[in-house]
Amino acid sequence: MPDGRHHLERFLVDGAGVSVEGTYEGTHTSRLVFGAEEIPASGNRLGFPFASVITFEGDQIVTVSVYFDTMAMMAQMGAVSV
Repeated sequence: MPDGRHHLERFLVDGAGVSVEGTYEGTHTSRLVFGAEEIPASGNRLGFPFASVITFEGDQIVTVSVYFDTMAMMAQMGAVSV
């Protein structure tokens, strides 16, 4: 999504890392390969929540885990009905 934007809304920081909550918005302008499925471009504007957890060892990033509402994204693309 070439116009995709992350809106960062909440942070939680501790000694081992940081967690971020927010929303992602963008326009579905090209096909999306999602597992075994290929979803053609819908032209639809999308917006869905996400969370990321990032862990550190010293000044190095060790892991990055991203979680998002897959069903909301797919419904907005027209790939599933809710």
